[in-house]
Amino acid sequence: MKQRIIIATVGIAALFAFTNPDMPDYEQYLRKEIVQNSQNSDVVTQTVSTLFSGLASGLIVNFTTRTNFLLFSLYETNMAQNHYKVLGALDNFVVIQHK
Repeated sequence: MKQRIIIATVGIAALFAFTNPDMPDYEQYLRKEIVQNSQNSDVVTQTVSTLFSGLASGLIVNFTTRTNFLLFSLYETNMAQNHYKVLGALDNFVVIQHK
């Protein structure tokens, strides 16, 4: 029974480590969020958002630091008066703080 628990724990830890997103993954996440947030806007805003989402996400990444905890990563973005903390794990991102 103990061996199964150890094997399961190691397997779960390996899954988290293997799916720990890196900075290009975070930039792709930002690009998708920018486009998705413009979906309820007018056509012009949607078009501009789609065209410039790559530029905007690249700019945001320049103000972001990643702390790699091996099983997950913490992304902190400080732009002007905006501060974001985003948790990255299992190839997903969750905003955990926004000021």
